[in-house]
Amino acid sequence: MTIWLVRHAKPLVEKGLCYGRLDVSANQTLTEIATDELINALSESSGVKLLLTSPRRRTKQLANLLAERLNLDPLEEPRLAEMDFGEWEGRLWADIPKSAIDLWTEDFNNHAFGGGESTGQLLHRVWQLMQNPTSRNTDQLWVTHAGVIKAVQYLIRTGDPHIKSASDWPLETTRFGNWVTVEITT
Repeated sequence: MTIWLVRHAKPLVEKGLCYGRLDVSANQTLTEIATDELINALSESSGVKLLLTSPRRRTKQLANLLAERLNLDPLEEPRLAEMDFGEWEGRLWADIPKSAIDLWTEDFNNHAFGGGESTGQLLHRVWQLMQNPTSRNTDQLWVTHAGVIKAVQYLIRTGDPHIKSASDWPLETTRFGNWVTVEITT
């Protein structure tokens, strides 16, 4: 089964803002461009029959446009939501004390950054979705966030829903409005 992991278009937030679970919109023009580019890529090899989206506005904007063009009904999937950064949501990363970031990276699997969600919790919910997909043996689009995409990449690479160190987390980030494909066997 091929999963197209699609990151939402650029959100309408201040540069450097921590906005994981904040429900913000994406730039509409960039969302339309991303839709056109993905539709072109899908037309070459697509057997996509299922479209899942994070419940956040910025992902649903893209998912709804894709659904119209592909004649699919988008299904909201809470496990595709971005990581919850708790009290740090809506604050600039530059304003978050280095000591808070250090606590997180020192216990990357278990520490709930800002009191929100730990990386281990993110990995666990994404692992659950990968192990028990909404539909088996069906190519899918997952319209989601950078953290979820990195979680899928980590899980495919290691097969382990726990992470020992922050240095094990994927460094490369899928750009806004872009995608990667992965193969998942069920």
